[in-house]
Amino acid sequence: MRTLRALIVGKGGIGRELAKQLTALGWSVVFSEARDRMFDFVKEVENADIVFVCIPTRDKGEAAYQYITYALAAGKCVVTAEKGALAYHFESLRPRLPRIGFTATVGGGSEPLSMFSSLGAPRPKKINGFVNGTVNFLSWCLSQGMEPEEALAAAFEKGMPEKGATTFFQVFNAEIGDILMKLAVLVNVSGVCGKYSITPDCFSTFMLYEGEVLRLLSNPRLRFMVSMSEQRVGMQSSWQVYANVNGVHIVGAFLDPTEHYEGKIIPAQEQNSLFAEDYLGRSQEKWGPGAGFEPTAGVMVKDAKRLIAVHGIKE
Repeated sequence: MRTLRALIVGKGGIGRELAKQLTALGWSVVFSEARDRMFDFVKEVENADIVFVCIPTRDKGEAAYQYITYALAAGKCVVTAEKGALAYHFESLRPRLPRIGFTATVGGGSEPLSMFSSLGAPRPKKINGFVNGTVNFLSWCLSQGMEPEEALAAAFEKGMPEKGATTFFQVFNAEIGDILMKLAVLVNVSGVCGKYSITPDCFSTFMLYEGEVLRLLSNPRLRFMVSMSEQRVGMQSSWQVYANVNGVHIVGAFLDPTEHYEGKIIPAQEQNSLFAEDYLGRSQEKWGPGAGFEPTAGVMVKDAKRLIAVHGIKE
């Protein structure tokens, strides 16, 4: 049995945790030193069995898209945790999805994207739930009586907020960008809108003042939820993101989960959960840790193992 070789693009928290988990499994791990020099990256790819993309989203995912497409052109399989490529360049990547592991792009350890290959129907009828572990965690902390500064410090300790955000308000606004990308990936992968794919630019959004953010997140009756169905929800919510694609209402809003979540698990702390039902009335629910380096890296390892099995990469 030979040693499997991983090339990891991105040496941040996820990349380092991924290297730790792969090394424990006996892989040989190399971090890409190419940065934005694609010619050098292609040379590094030659010796890899799997390429892992762990960089934060830049602009509209162009950097990750280039890494992914160059690796695929070199005949390699790719596992990514970066959302922008699938959110903004899905149609280009669609024919190549069988060689891409992308479960970690939405929901971290809760793995909601793994549901849609097994529902069996051409498209799900409705999807609803919680897909941002950081917002879930901040909401839970505030509902437990923590001060905003305490809640933010706890989130940073877990490595949850998006890179570059430092204040509570900045963290929340950065997470909205993350939510828009996750919604686009979820729509595109699940097929809930039929043959139509979307990008984050399809959504209308409304800015909140800092006081409004704290008020909504501190309300113990409300959680930030997403919903996709032919029936619009959240019209009475004080704030939301929204798109209508092929008759499907795609909503992200502060809602009462006891009224709007159809699954069994309303998550606590940084947990995510997602419910999906197809047109035959069959349903599934996935839940688990939605943010953090360890669960995200663990999902990437699962994707790599699946690609190895499916594509006959020799160990």
